[in-house]
Amino acid sequence: MITRHAANGHRPPSLVPPHNLEAEKSVLGAILLDERHLDPLYADEQLRPEHFFRERHGVVYAAMLRLHSAGRRIDHLTIAEALREGGQLDQVGGPGTIDELAGWVPAAGHARDYGRIVRDNALARALLTATYEIQAHIGESPGAGEGLVEHAERLIFGLRGGDTLAHVTRLGTAVANEIERLEQAVNDRRDIPGLSTGLRELDVMLGGCSPGGCT
Repeated sequence: MITRHAANGHRPPSLVPPHNLEAEKSVLGAILLDERHLDPLYADEQLRPEHFFRERHGVVYAAMLRLHSAGRRIDHLTIAEALREGGQLDQVGGPGTIDELAGWVPAAGHARDYGRIVRDNALARALLTATYEIQAHIGESPGAGEGLVEHAERLIFGLRGGDTLAHVTRLGTAVANEIERLEQAVNDRRDIPGLSTGLRELDVMLGGCSPGGCT
């Protein structure tokens, strides 16, 4: 999950974080025009309130999700009322802001494309934050070596979800495995490092196969 802190913290004051306010307003406007756009945006595109750069846009999107979860219809009137009930209507700029969003979207049918733009910008902001955190960690622990690499891996792979790291073979491990395979070939006095395919020319081209198969 990309948090508001991750999107806006730890950056040089002169750097404008990646964002697209037009795409954010277009996402909200498309949903106001046709609430059926919300399901694919949330379920398929994984768009979340914290992905919006402008906080009030995230507040409006969160209100849409609450209405949808409650089985209530979504339009500019129901959203305005939901925000009023939650004490957030003034926070987003009042009813006029909701009306403006409803008339903003260039093409409601492109809602998923707008959602991808919003989410991709959020990911870019989070990646920027991660790089700053990595630099800060290096400055604090310049001699940490492997620990610095592992810290960086956790930050980067964590952007795509907590289970991603488990599916990625670390480069160091892959290299170590290949070196071990070559050393075994030398010890066995074989001229190819892998298992033979039974075809000499193919063995020379591939270097043999690993136990997991040929690639």
